[in-house]
Amino acid sequence: MENASPLSDPSAHGLSIYSSSSSIQTSLNASQASKPHDKIEAVFQSIKTLKDNRSPSFQSDSTHTLSAKHEIWELKTSVLSEVLHQESSPHVTIQQATSGTNGCYIIKYNFEGKKIEGVFKPINETEKTRKGIPANQQATREYLGYMLSQYLTASLIKKGIKIEIQNFGVPPTSIATVDKTISILEEGQIGSFQKFKKGIPLADLENDTLMNIHINELMKMLVIDIIMLNTDRHLGNAFLTDKGSIVLIDQGSTFPGLDSLKKGKTNDNLGFDWMFINFTKEKIPVAWHELILSIPPRELYTNLVESLNELQSIHPHSSDLNISGNVLFNSMTSLLFLQHWVKNAGQELPSRELLRCFISERIPYLYAVKKDASKEITTLQAQSIHNFERNKNTLANTLDNDLQEGKSGYYATDPVFLTVVKEAWKEFESTLPPKERGEISPKTFLDHWESAEQIVSTKLTRLTFKETNQLAREYFSAK
Repeated sequence: MENASPLSDPSAHGLSIYSSSSSIQTSLNASQASKPHDKIEAVFQSIKTLKDNRSPSFQSDSTHTLSAKHEIWELKTSVLSEVLHQESSPHVTIQQATSGTNGCYIIKYNFEGKKIEGVFKPINETEKTRKGIPANQQATREYLGYMLSQYLTASLIKKGIKIEIQNFGVPPTSIATVDKTISILEEGQIGSFQKFKKGIPLADLENDTLMNIHINELMKMLVIDIIMLNTDRHLGNAFLTDKGSIVLIDQGSTFPGLDSLKKGKTNDNLGFDWMFINFTKEKIPVAWHELILSIPPRELYTNLVESLNELQSIHPHSSDLNISGNVLFNSMTSLLFLQHWVKNAGQELPSRELLRCFISERIPYLYAVKKDASKEITTLQAQSIHNFERNKNTLANTLDNDLQEGKSGYYATDPVFLTVVKEAWKEFESTLPPKERGEISPKTFLDHWESAEQIVSTKLTRLTFKETNQLAREYFSAK
């Protein structure tokens, strides 16, 4: 990752995240020595120079620090192969993670105070674990999740919004190559390399500790997971650090296709396990309203596409470092949905009502066990979280038949968001030239931005929101 970031031109898109620096290229030029140790030394010298020469090229020290941390991690990534060449050295440890379904290696280098600690996930050891997310494309999503986190953090800093968080939680992440066969990894591997962060998984916290995490830390998780449509956020891949901040790992199942948003098996739907933490019973804080509504969608997705282009220019022979424009359309729809909800319902309804728009409504049959089951369930549906049209008669008849047969369980409906994004995509696709329909490129998505945004916005203006009825709310809260 020796090139400067694609987000370095502040005039291009209004928001600069990184400064253009020659430090990475300088370190690489200086590291042409034959010995891996000498190359590593050259990189750490460049890191020292970067820290010593922090010029005021940004509006605030905080933004400069954000940029510097990114460049430092890129520098360390550039010598990952050299570190692995020394696997027999006492200064290097390589440990294969025992959990998860994909290849994951914790790599640590520590020599005379010079440290590199990261998690490497090779592309060719990843599996397709979610519908709508192709196998071997998870590294790209790991990187885009980090770039999104960086963008939101920089946006928060530069706009001066009073939300006290250090960042949006995703540790520095890059794309790394391994050019040598070692005891664990195969030769020629490419994958994501994420800075190792210590913390306690939220799943392992005592309930009182979990419920007392600062709302800003939980809100940043809500915002970023909704924008990137995370299908795999659970309390085991969000950590609480000793400073009280939340660290988010495992972004490989983000930016999904439509198949991941459909009702069906649990692991094919969005994973918002944090939605049952108490903070979602409250309204979104005003400062977060300001931040959410200030995000310029076109600028954000232009930056993400430029990040993709940069990856492909650095690794031109890897076809897996790509993502379709379709999934960016889904993510854009989610951001616009979030902004619409905040603007029209956020001052009145708790955030849990927002989250219900992204998951299938599972209505327990037990609420229908009354003399007039059809009427009761029809009323239940009519009092749901939105005024989207539903086939109430079909719903009531289905439940009546099941009850007569002694069945029990739940009736699942399409999430509101899924209805919006499916209809919007169908209409948007019809506006494209026939040859560009189906799976589109990120460039095609940006080229037709005005049409995409207008179609989604029109769909959203037809939605209104209201609080769930008491019975459904009681069930939902107790889940």
